[in-house]
Amino acid sequence: MRIEAVSDLVEEGITEDGEKIIREVSYLMATDSSGYRWVGKPVGYTREDPEYIAKQVEIAERAYQYHGFDVTAEWTPWFPMYGSDAYVESGQEAAYAYMERKDERYAPASMMF
Repeated sequence: MRIEAVSDLVEEGITEDGEKIIREVSYLMATDSSGYRWVGKPVGYTREDPEYIAKQVEIAERAYQYHGFDVTAEWTPWFPMYGSDAYVESGQEAAYAYMERKDERYAPASMMF
């Protein structure tokens, strides 16, 4: 099981000028050898807390390796890693191919390349 910090952009409110406040938040993600993935709760703001986030990855890895922390029971299942065995088993490959065909069928000719 590989545990790493990944990030995503989240909207956190509005400035006094009415503009959206967007921040990059890091959370932990675990990936098994088949490509199945699980995510934990957010662990910090990527740009403000890089050392803290690295420490959280280390703590989660130790909990998994030495204390039997069950990621699959404690964390939220996430989309399988693209192209992995889990991706194919879950039907994501077929769903992605369908969406590609649908996009090609409905996209204007000027958008095709």
